[in-house]
Amino acid sequence: GMGTDIRGALYEHINKLSYAEFDRFGTPSLITRITNDVNQVQLAVALGVRMLIRWPFLAVGSMVAALAVDLKLGIIFLICTPAIGLVFWFVMARCIPYYKQLQAKLDRIVDAVADAGEKNAAQLAELAVAETGFGNEADKTEKNRFAARRVQQALRGMRTVGILREDAERRIWDVGVPVGVIAGIVPSTNPTSTVIYKTMIALKAGSPIVFSPHPGAVNCTGKAARLVAEAAEAAGCPKGAVGCISAPTMDAVNELMHHKFTRLILATGGSAMVRAAYSSGK
Repeated sequence: GMGTDIRGALYEHINKLSYAEFDRFGTPSLITRITNDVNQVQLAVALGVRMLIRWPFLAVGSMVAALAVDLKLGIIFLICTPAIGLVFWFVMARCIPYYKQLQAKLDRIVDAVADAGEKNAAQLAELAVAETGFGNEADKTEKNRFAARRVQQALRGMRTVGILREDAERRIWDVGVPVGVIAGIVPSTNPTSTVIYKTMIALKAGSPIVFSPHPGAVNCTGKAARLVAEAAEAAGCPKGAVGCISAPTMDAVNELMHHKFTRLILATGGSAMVRAAYSSGK
């Protein structure tokens, strides 16, 4: 069918891309386009055809039935139905551009964080190795770059706010809204790359994030948090959307995880810390 033809055409086009274009788009992005995006096109076409065929008959039939049952109520129905439709159209026409602008702004902020992570990858790697004693600078640098660029490529084009999906047949809309404050638990083994990618996924969803560094990696984690925060704010992110605990203690971590404003925990670390995050119910 149509989906098979589109996937076949996309596959042929992808095979003609250069290595530079592969690196620019990224494998996750290409897979998403050839699978999920094609499914969305199929769904949109199928729903459009159904609405064009079914809705005119339903509209005319319901109006005729209303007039047959009660003439006065039928006239009211004829007047109110277009009015409600116009109000709905007006609201959607005002909201959709706003959501598109918001999504574009979030994408610019994520791109700025990715640029900062890649630009400072070597510096952060040097700080992490010097403070924690884990790994080596070359591998840490590559991990920072991977966290910056590969995550950015995976997030590119992904809708996270506003109307995400529409199912007109079942009258269901999926609407993306920020979850609220996110607590980011950072391990000593990956003290800088974790900050880079967790900042990107949090801000992509429109949510602020507060990091809790490992006691043995306070300085390098704090430096990474400051760098990505500065980049995000320069791109239009509200000041304070990225924060970091300066003196991590168990009391401070527990307060962060159980605070009423903390809505979600992204936990990376030892088994005890991960269990504590799970037990918080967030």
